[in-house]
Amino acid sequence: MRRQQCFSHHRLLLVSILIIVGVVVAACATITPPAPAQEEPSQPSSVATEQPAAEAESPAEEIVLDIRASQPEYLNAERQIWDIYEAQNPGVKVNLFAVNEDQVAAFEAKMAGGYVPAMDLHGAAVDAGNYQNYVNLLDVDFEWFDRWQYDVRTAAEELTGVPGVYALDPFLGRFFTWQYHADLMEELGLDPREIQTQADLKQFLADCTAAVAERDDIDFCWDQGWHNWVWGGNYFGMWPLSHADGQRDRQRDSFLGQIEDPAEDPFRHSFEWIKEAYQSGWMPEEFWLREWETDMETSFIARKSLMMLHGPWTWDKMLAADPSAQQLGIPSTPPEKEGDPWVQSMGPVNLNRGYRIPIGNMDKPEWSQVLDAFNWWYSPEVVKMQAEIKGVGVLYDLDEPLELEGPQWLGIIKEFQPGGLYEDVIIETSPTGDTAVTKYKVEGSGNFWDWQWNDVWAKVVQDEMTVDEALAWFHEQMANDYDLP
Repeated sequence: MRRQQCFSHHRLLLVSILIIVGVVVAACATITPPAPAQEEPSQPSSVATEQPAAEAESPAEEIVLDIRASQPEYLNAERQIWDIYEAQNPGVKVNLFAVNEDQVAAFEAKMAGGYVPAMDLHGAAVDAGNYQNYVNLLDVDFEWFDRWQYDVRTAAEELTGVPGVYALDPFLGRFFTWQYHADLMEELGLDPREIQTQADLKQFLADCTAAVAERDDIDFCWDQGWHNWVWGGNYFGMWPLSHADGQRDRQRDSFLGQIEDPAEDPFRHSFEWIKEAYQSGWMPEEFWLREWETDMETSFIARKSLMMLHGPWTWDKMLAADPSAQQLGIPSTPPEKEGDPWVQSMGPVNLNRGYRIPIGNMDKPEWSQVLDAFNWWYSPEVVKMQAEIKGVGVLYDLDEPLELEGPQWLGIIKEFQPGGLYEDVIIETSPTGDTAVTKYKVEGSGNFWDWQWNDVWAKVVQDEMTVDEALAWFHEQMANDYDLP
C-alpha cells in the first residue's frame, strides 16, 4: 500500500530545509514497503583519466556523450540506466565513467585544461567563483523544475546569492550512521542496538575493542580513516548533536562568529569526543594517516574490522563484494543522558551541488543531445530508478511510488520509520553551519573541508594542541575565508 511519510520529531521523510534568508522548504518523500531485492551494483574500476577521446573511438556519425557516474559504487547500476537511453536514442553512445576519490584532483586538473564532459557531478558547490562554468538551466529548455517539492528555481540563489540554477539533485541528504557486521558482533556477544546513551556507546567501544584484541582474524572494532570532506564537512558537526548545547542552531551561531566564549562553543564536543576515543584506544593509531578507501573501507569489506561510521555508499560496496554480508546500523550520536532526545544528522540537501552541464557544451554540435540527455536523467521514471539503486528518498514528485530496498535503507534507515526501532529519533534537517555561511564565502578562498583538518585533529588527540586552541584555529579560518556579517 502506498503511504506518505514525513520528517518531524518522529518521522523520517519530511524535510524542512531552512534556507538562511528565511525560506523554509518542506517536503515529503513517498515510500512503499521494500520490494524483493534486486541485483546490487558491483564495485567499479573505471576512472576518468583512462577514458579515451570520444572522437578516436567512435564513427563520425555517432554522437558520444561523456558522463560521469554519481559515485564509483553506482557505476554499474547507472550504466544499466543509460543503456535504456541508448536504446531509445539510436546513434547516441553514453561513455559513462567514474572518478575514484584518489583521482579527483587529476580529473579536476583535466577539466581545468579544457576537457568538457556532457554532464559532470563533483564535490565543488556552485558559487560566485565558478557558476560561469556551467549552463544556467533557467536559460534553456529544462522540463522538470515543477517536480521538485520546493522552489528549485530560487532555493540555491537564496543560499548562495548567485542568480540562476546550475546544479540539480532530487535526493534527500546523506545519512552517516554506524555500520557494522551483525554476524561478527553476535560471535563476540555484542549488540550495538543496546546502546542508548553516550555512556553506553563508550562502554560498548571499550568492550568491543577488548574482545577484538583476543581475535587473530580481526584487526579493529572501530576502524577509522581520513577524508577531509567527511571529517570537516560531516563529523565536525555531527558529534555535538549528542549534547543539548550542540544542536545546529548553536552550530550556525558558532560559524557566524556569535559565540565568543570557547567554553560555550558547540564544536568543543567534537574535539573532546575524538580525543577521548583516541586516547582510550578505541580508534586506530594515527588514524589521520590512514586512507579512507584503501585502509578503512577495505578492512571493513574484508571483515578485518567490525564497524565504521560511514555514509550510504559502502553498504552497497560491501554487498557487492559479499552478497551474504549481514549489515546493520545504529544512529550515529546517542544522547548524553538517558531520556534526552536522540538526534541523527542528515546531510544538507544539495541545493547548489549535483549534476550540472559544463558551459562548453553549448558550443558543441551535439548540444541539443546533451540537453536531451540531461532532461532524460531528471525525468520521473529515471529519478525513480536512481533513488531505488541508492536506496534513498527524494524531494521530487514521482509518477510511481518508490520501492526502496537498498542495504542502508534495510540496515538502519527504515528503522526511523513509524513502528521502527528508532522511530523516536529526531532527524536533524536544518542547515549545517557551513551551509549557513555559504553566501559569505570570499571568492577564491578554499573549501571549508579542505582546511588542514588532519593536522589539527592529530595535534588535539596527541595533546599537542588544546581544544581551545583548535577552536581558535577554526574561527581564524572562518575569518579568513568568509566575509561574515
